[in-house]
Amino acid sequence: MSESSQRTQLLKALGNTLLDGSATERERQNAKRALGRMASEPVLTQLALKALSADSEAMLLDVLDVLEQRPTLGETEPALLGFLFDASPQVRQRVLHLLGARGTPRALRTLDSIIETAAGQEAIFTEADLLAAQRARRSIQRRAA
Repeated sequence: MSESSQRTQLLKALGNTLLDGSATERERQNAKRALGRMASEPVLTQLALKALSADSEAMLLDVLDVLEQRPTLGETEPALLGFLFDASPQVRQRVLHLLGARGTPRALRTLDSIIETAAGQEAIFTEADLLAAQRARRSIQRRAA
């Protein structure tokens, strides 16, 4: 088995451990550290999409822990935008904070949508989401200038 193939298998196993509800906390923490250091953007994007489709707050938060270790969001940013529509305020707040720290101008349209709809009665977005989206927007614009 080639080194590249071994690495791919290792990353897949780490991702599976991270998203395995029966894994111990220690196993998930070790997987998070390793993925944060070793995983490529495509691997992280796949991991984010898997967590999003699982509809598990714990899985989404674990993926956010991994992404917070990275200097940039890169290819994972579009998948991360899907996390903004999760029912969990904690997930939304963490994503908005991460976008403020590392997001790019391509996230602005989604942030604008949140800012516009946060005031609506039926919106899932809270006042805290609105404020965090506004802060993230300003941070992204400052970095882009």
